[in-house]
Formats: sequence, C-alpha cells, structure tokens
Amino acid sequence: DHLRFGTHSWSHFRLTTGKPCCEAGDAVYYTASYAKDPLVSYAIKICRSDMNDTQQQFFHSLAVRQSLPVHFNIQQDCGHFLADVPVRMLPWEEEDEDGEENEGD
Repeated sequence: DHLRFGTHSWSHFRLTTGKPCCEAGDAVYYTASYAKDPLVSYAIKICRSDMNDTQQQFFHSLAVRQSLPVHFNIQQDCGHFLADVPVRMLPWEEEDEDGEENEGD
C-alpha cells in the first residue's frame, strides 16, 4: 500500500535523531518515523536553498522515502510534499554564520 504525503502529513513525522544522517551538496537527510506507520523507517530529504533571507519565511522542498533497507542509498526518494522547515534543521545556516565570523577575524 503506497502512502501519499501532502502538507497535512508533516506533523505526523518525527525525526529519530536530532542530527542529519547524511549531508550532500544539494540536501540534508534525516531518519524519521511516521505516526500512522510507526514500524517502518523513513528518510526525510530537505533540499538546500541559496536564499539569503530569513529561512522560515520560505518553503523548502522535502522528499520522503518509505522502508529504508540497511544499506539504502538515502539520496533516492519517493513521495513529495512541501512544509516549513525550522531553522534548527538547516545545519548549513550555522556553518555560514561560523564562516562569516572567521573571515572577519
């Protein structure tokens, strides 16, 4: 039974850890659980954005992958939806801030 995700689905997902399991040039990946299907592992892909304005004002593209095998290539995905992403889930924001401070020294 293939699940379909929409913006209404975002609140049903919970990250299994607070840190990304994979960081790629175009996205950051997290493992997650889905309240309506708690025995299946999921991956959440948050696409990077080049926008310099306040991140929480913009929508970020997300992808969800159902049923992660042990040696899964997490950069594959199925099912797409849009949702607001909290700034704390965007690790490159912290990297940019650190980089700016170091350049000014």
